[in-house]
Amino acid sequence: RDYNLYAFLGSVSTLGDGATGISVAANLAADVEVDTVSTAGNGANGIEMFTAEGAATLRNGSVTTLGDDLTAILVGSASGRVDVETGSVSTAGDNAQAIHLISGGSTRLVAGDVTTQGDDSDGVEINSQGDVEASIDSITTAGDGSEGLLIWNGGAGTDAALDLGSVTTEGEGSYGVVALVGGDLTGTIDNITASGNQSTGILVEA
Repeated sequence: RDYNLYAFLGSVSTLGDGATGISVAANLAADVEVDTVSTAGNGANGIEMFTAEGAATLRNGSVTTLGDDLTAILVGSASGRVDVETGSVSTAGDNAQAIHLISGGSTRLVAGDVTTQGDDSDGVEINSQGDVEASIDSITTAGDGSEGLLIWNGGAGTDAALDLGSVTTEGEGSYGVVALVGGDLTGTIDNITASGNQSTGILVEA
C-alpha cells in the first residue's frame, strides 16, 4: 500500500564525499520541512527529494554546500506539482548548482538569496511541464559558465510568472536569465548584470 510522506526536521549536516544531507523518495506525495542543511563533501547534495505520482513540497530555512559536483536543492515529481520555499542557498564548489526543480506538473519556487561560487554552477534551473511561478530575492553566480536562472517549461499554453530581485553573473560565458516558455512570460526583474566576457543578460523565447 502507498502512503503520503511527511517529515519535520531540525538542522542536518554531513562531512563526507557523497554524503547527502536529506534524501526523500515517495510514490505518492511528500511534504518536508527542515531548518538548515549543510554538506562539506564532493557529490554531497544538500536536499534531494523525488515523488512518482504526488506533489513534492519542501519548506526549508537555508542550505549550504562546500563540495564539487552536487546540487544544494534537487526536487522532482514525475507527474505532480513541485512547490519549494527556501531561505538562502549557497554553493562553493565547481559544477555545484544551487537549486534544480523538475516537475511533471506545475512548479512554484520562493527563495531568498541564491549564490554559487564555482565554475559551471548555475543558480536556479526549473524544468516544468506546467506553469511556473518563481519569486527570488537575488541570484549571484561568480564562476565561468554559470547561469543565473534557467526556465524550461512545457508546450503551448504553459506560462511563467517571475518576480526577481537582482540577477548577477560575474564569470565568462554566463547568461543572467534564460526563459524558454511555451506560453506567456510575465512579471518583473529589478536588475540583471552579466559582467563576464561573452555573457548575456537575458534570453527569452515565449
